[in-house]
Amino acid sequence: MRRGCAVLMVSLALSGGAPRSGHGQDTAADRREFRAEAARLRTIQARHEEALLRLPGVMGLGIGASTDRSRPIFVVLVETAAPLPLLPAQIEDVEVRMERRGPIRLLDGTPACATPCHAEQLPPPVEMGNSGGWAQGKACSLGFKACDPATGKMVYVTASHCNAQGNCNQNGLGSDHQHPGTHDEQGAPLLIGDVAGHAAPVCRSGANNYTDSTKVTSPGTLTSNAFRDVGFPEAMPADVLPGDAVQKSGRTTGLTTGEVTAINLTVDVPATAFCCGALTMKDQIESTVHGEGGDSGSALLTLEDPPRVAGLHFGGANGFSYANHVDRVLSALNLSLNLVSCVQDCLFGAAASRTGRTGSGLVELGHRLRNQVLRRTEAGRGLVQIYHQFSDEAVKIARARPRLLARTAGLLLHFEPALRELVELGQTRVGPDGFRRVDELLQDFAAAASPGMREALGEARRAIRDPEVQRGLGVVAEPGS
Repeated sequence: MRRGCAVLMVSLALSGGAPRSGHGQDTAADRREFRAEAARLRTIQARHEEALLRLPGVMGLGIGASTDRSRPIFVVLVETAAPLPLLPAQIEDVEVRMERRGPIRLLDGTPACATPCHAEQLPPPVEMGNSGGWAQGKACSLGFKACDPATGKMVYVTASHCNAQGNCNQNGLGSDHQHPGTHDEQGAPLLIGDVAGHAAPVCRSGANNYTDSTKVTSPGTLTSNAFRDVGFPEAMPADVLPGDAVQKSGRTTGLTTGEVTAINLTVDVPATAFCCGALTMKDQIESTVHGEGGDSGSALLTLEDPPRVAGLHFGGANGFSYANHVDRVLSALNLSLNLVSCVQDCLFGAAASRTGRTGSGLVELGHRLRNQVLRRTEAGRGLVQIYHQFSDEAVKIARARPRLLARTAGLLLHFEPALRELVELGQTRVGPDGFRRVDELLQDFAAAASPGMREALGEARRAIRDPEVQRGLGVVAEPGS
């Protein structure tokens, strides 16, 4: 698997930033002060937003930043065609700024797209940000991967409105999801998961709608935790502030960037958007990240390295995009961005679990090994492909043979220092005993494997003895190897 798991233990044995997103604050202390003041504004907003949203033409109220970005203020969104309402210059002691917005529309549909575009069919595991969705739904984007602790399964998250028919009936649990989306088919679509739950908004007066989200069970062999054109995220969700630099990877417009313009946004969505009618969304994030029809379901990401997931896109209007806060989505669907508890179905995760150290960074180390080391050479990419093809079989073999799993875990611990050296410094040394232990382990897996896996492991064993492959991966073979 590409993010939920690392590569075959053969690759483990072989191996033996950008700035944080900021909103104009000069120091971490300034950022903490801004966040604390924004928390105070949330309380004030709750006291006044119902009355403000009843004013003609007012469509939203949220927390933005002052012109110099030194402090949070209230932003009142007013419909483009409506007369400007009479608003106070302040709400309690907080500055108010009015801004024009067009009506929010859902970012689904089937528009054609030119480069950048993520609508073509790709081999699995398919990265997030590509086209995908319900087999009878609309063109939308794969959002982000997460773990469902209740089932121990990996899922990806996308927009729930992409999974509803015209009569608003949600597609049932277990319904197929595919890549590409329905209207981007190129040959036979790939089945990449099945629906495991919805957290869709409801169109009734007074409803507090926080999310437009669906979770789809999808193992790492079918979908990757990576975002197309972005890379792999951190496991910690982001809580962005106005002015933060953000990005998204989506089906129609590809990779686009912008900045957060409002948080804790309560905004009215017209009846022409959701199939059940007009509704109000709360605690949303507004940004200038560009999106078009087909980009619904894409994740809002920070520009950190690695990025963090901040939200889930559902709509847009006149150059602005709207996303559910990631914390609301995770809570509504009972998910976690920490994939450790869901990697027990992969060989690396099972081995790390056997050591009792899944929370110590071993799984993340495996991810970095795969992303930073193996993918830089053709031979390394071949080892990754072997893992994708035979990971399920490898897990079954190891679980049926506890001693073999224990040896795999022992090898992981033995090579941990070398792995860290390779990832951090780009080079490590492996002695003859290390290569011998790996070769013996692969032989034992091959003895219980299917003919196809046995052949692939033979290729892997030849690769790890090839000096050119070793040098390409940064492995220095000590004398006698």
